[in-house]
Amino acid sequence: MRTYVLTKDDFREISREELTLMRSVLGQELHQTLKQMLVTELQSIRHEITILENSVEFLDENYESTKSAITTYQERLCRLQKENAQLTTTLQDLQIRLQVMEQHNRSKNFEIQCVPDSRT
Repeated sequence: MRTYVLTKDDFREISREELTLMRSVLGQELHQTLKQMLVTELQSIRHEITILENSVEFLDENYESTKSAITTYQERLCRLQKENAQLTTTLQDLQIRLQVMEQHNRSKNFEIQCVPDSRT
């Protein structure tokens, strides 16, 4: 049987090699673990960004729709206000004409005075 004698320098060299190997393996494992964690987090972030984009798109469509509806209602309100003003003017004109006609009709009436209410 052969016996190996390790010197201090041999032991240091072997220890360095083992530590270097362990550091390399741990580094690779750490790299893989970090890479997997980053990939998972990035997927989660991408998913959230997609949801936000969809929400913004939905809100934009609703905003445009609401903006269009408001514009339509504003135009309709302006038309109705003009129509109301015209109808108010027409009503005032008709009231004046009615008053004039009533006065004209009353001018042709005659009043009989001193007639008793009953015959006796």
